[in-house]
Amino acid sequence: MVGTAIPGPSRVTEGTEQGPMVSEVNPRTALFVGLVATALVLASVLLLGAVWPSTSGAAKSPGGVPPVKLSCTPVPAPTGEIGQTCVGSWPEAMLYDPSNQLIYVSVQNSGIVSVVQPTGLSLVATIPTYNDARGLALDPNNGYLYVGNGFGDNVTVISTSTNVVTTTWAFPGYGYMVGAQYDPTTNQLFLLANNPPNSILSIGPADGSLVMAIPIDENTGGGSGPIAGVDTATHVLYYAARGNFDVEEIDELTGAALGYLPTGTTFGPTNTFFDPSNQLLYVADGGWLYTGPGNLLVVFNVTSGTEVANVTVGGFPSTFGYDSARHLLYVSCAATGNISVIDDLTNKLVDTISLGPTTLPGPVVVDPATGDLFVAEDGTGELVELPPA
Repeated sequence: MVGTAIPGPSRVTEGTEQGPMVSEVNPRTALFVGLVATALVLASVLLLGAVWPSTSGAAKSPGGVPPVKLSCTPVPAPTGEIGQTCVGSWPEAMLYDPSNQLIYVSVQNSGIVSVVQPTGLSLVATIPTYNDARGLALDPNNGYLYVGNGFGDNVTVISTSTNVVTTTWAFPGYGYMVGAQYDPTTNQLFLLANNPPNSILSIGPADGSLVMAIPIDENTGGGSGPIAGVDTATHVLYYAARGNFDVEEIDELTGAALGYLPTGTTFGPTNTFFDPSNQLLYVADGGWLYTGPGNLLVVFNVTSGTEVANVTVGGFPSTFGYDSARHLLYVSCAATGNISVIDDLTNKLVDTISLGPTTLPGPVVVDPATGDLFVAEDGTGELVELPPA
């Protein structure tokens, strides 16, 4: 089945309309009209200045349109903070594009993707998508960014070379696209469709064709950032089945269920991360943010299927950021407003970065050039830059 491309809003090109011809005008009337027109122009300029902030020296969205005016709720800066910028209401997923050194943030309530230059944290663009922008995935082969839109029940495709929307895909029978992930080793795009039937959709990234729909359990985790940890050598997805308190092992090439890894807790896993350097799987046992947050990180040897470590972290661990050069795994913990830092050589907690109880830290990325940590805060709408732990 091929995904149906949905055309964007139609554009209307307005022609130039000429007013009635006047053969003769009284000089006093002309002067009066001229003064009124001048006053209206000045008032319009002042009004626009109040609506749009000055963009002098600042980047604009595609087409020269000023970036969407964003509203954030800043809080006192944590110790060592390098900087912060507003990205919009409830940032849901984030990734770093090494080809253009830009950070892309899907912003759920604002329905946009905010594009940020890491150096100086300048807002490069705000790209409108459809309702409820959530999952993000990048195909480095074609330079396209894929945005799963939850309530929009579709996927927006953005060219990262121009930061412009190129098309939108929808898949009849599947909706609430809350997660996205791309595997460059298999050239597969995965979408998490949480509208029954709950499924992981395998998509052809070139044309939006639906290759297969993989059924998954209800009450799913994932969706914030990558759908699941993936072993690109064995092509196994490790999906957080929160309602069943285990991790579902899925063959990404065939969609076959290979087995389950029980977490042995009563919280329920929210996300997973596969570490290629030590071949271990890290499971964030976050439970439910508002009704029963967990605070554990369960570590598995996937070859033997055994648990090798159990680390106490902050409340509601849900997203991961990895610094391969320093062997640091950053775990975002919304319920306690902090980032737990794990050394993947020892599987021990080595640092806790406090952001504040109302910040609700969400997606995390690491700049591979500097090691700086970027955290998008759901509670404030800010993107915060911190030095390496």
